[in-house]
Amino acid sequence: GCYYWICTFANNQHQLDELAGDLEQTPFFKAIMLTTCRGTIALVCDEAKLFSRIWCLFECHASTTLARDLGKTHLYDLGVYYSGLIGAPFE
Repeated sequence: GCYYWICTFANNQHQLDELAGDLEQTPFFKAIMLTTCRGTIALVCDEAKLFSRIWCLFECHASTTLARDLGKTHLYDLGVYYSGLIGAPFE
């Protein structure tokens, strides 16, 4: 089977102070580094807000550079959300 971990649902969006401290202790970082986690998909809205949010940039960095530096093979892909549709970014 295929399973997805969605950080919006995993982190209490009304108590983000529980994420304070070492970034490598955050639930998202720990999930990325699991040997059973094969990749990350980032959804990009029509305004591309993903690239202006520091937390999203950290998730991208963890999924690419940090995973590689720790010797982990990890895929990273983008999906585009536009007008209520989700599709491949370069159709």
